[in-house]
Amino acid sequence: RVKVYDEHLWSEWSEAGWLRHGEILKKTVNPLLHASVSSNSTKLLSGHEATVAITVYAEDGLQNSDFNGLHKVTITGYQTAPDGISGQFGGSALVNSGTTVADINFHQGIAEIPLWLNQTGQHTLSFLLDSVDIGKLDLEIIPSEEIGAFLRYRLLVNAKKVMIFCRL
Repeated sequence: RVKVYDEHLWSEWSEAGWLRHGEILKKTVNPLLHASVSSNSTKLLSGHEATVAITVYAEDGLQNSDFNGLHKVTITGYQTAPDGISGQFGGSALVNSGTTVADINFHQGIAEIPLWLNQTGQHTLSFLLDSVDIGKLDLEIIPSEEIGAFLRYRLLVNAKKVMIFCRL
């Protein structure tokens, strides 16, 4: 005799006897065995694009050509910008919580993802692919003249706003 718990309710006791059940299928928890993450550069100008490459490998250690389609890639470890514009990863704006999830398209086990960061300094980025840790990247973001000029302009505009406010 058995009772079944279904959507917050317990069934009545079953009649005594044999139960017929179907075949039980084992679901592969995660076909991902191994992946690597790399970048085309470890030193970048702030606000300039780099390419992050993620490669997925099969059991035999070769590139997994069956790993295709959209997959969730999580990036953490980037420094957030005070103005809220930290950068972009795979076309998604980097969230100021320090963790961003993007839907990334893989083709034959490879994804090449555009990344740009605004906040200068050392970044140790961690990556998850479908909730599996696939590694870290160390990137150094150095100031770019474009960004420096833009920030100086913003500072000047903000200073003028303060002066106008003070004159009123």
